[in-house]
Amino acid sequence: MQTFYNASQKVSENVTVYGCRLEALLQVAVESGHVSSVARNDMSRSKFWTGLRDEKLKILTRNKYDSIFDYHSLFKEVRSVEQELSAACSISATVNTAQQSTAVDKITVDELTSKMDLLMNKMLSLQKQMKEKPKDAGSSNNDFYCRDNNQNRQGGYTPNRGNYHGANRGSYRGGNRGRYRGGNSQREGFYNNTSQNKL
Repeated sequence: MQTFYNASQKVSENVTVYGCRLEALLQVAVESGHVSSVARNDMSRSKFWTGLRDEKLKILTRNKYDSIFDYHSLFKEVRSVEQELSAACSISATVNTAQQSTAVDKITVDELTSKMDLLMNKMLSLQKQMKEKPKDAGSSNNDFYCRDNNQNRQGGYTPNRGNYHGANRGSYRGGNRGRYRGGNSQREGFYNNTSQNKL
């Protein structure tokens, strides 16, 4: 009998399993003569409801306990409420899971959108740089060409001009003119000697 009085619903037990365990314990007490058949219904009804583990279930079935005096009828009503609570909890869990999944999906979409925007900005910046680089390169070449022409005009090739005018002209005038004049003098001397010999 002490086992029956100390019994309560376990965490792993639903209402059906718990009720069947109480009936089995009470049946042993009845067979041993400790409990009469008349008292069996009241003892089962009282112990069954007071031993329920879920406080929410007890609150929802309190009016049934006060109004239903047959153990088996009370047992059926409490089991029905338990099943309704279980279904409601399952639906709530599904909704929460769906909401969490939607929230995660939204975060993922936002992250992807942000990354795409960043990538597009980088691509636009790169295209702008690629368009500006040829202009800069052309400007640099033009600047170099202009500087080179200015240097040529300001005397960059003056040594060559000097060489041409100085060396070539000097060589031409000195060498050729010297040789020409020297050749003419020799001819005049030859003609003079010939005239003297004839005389």
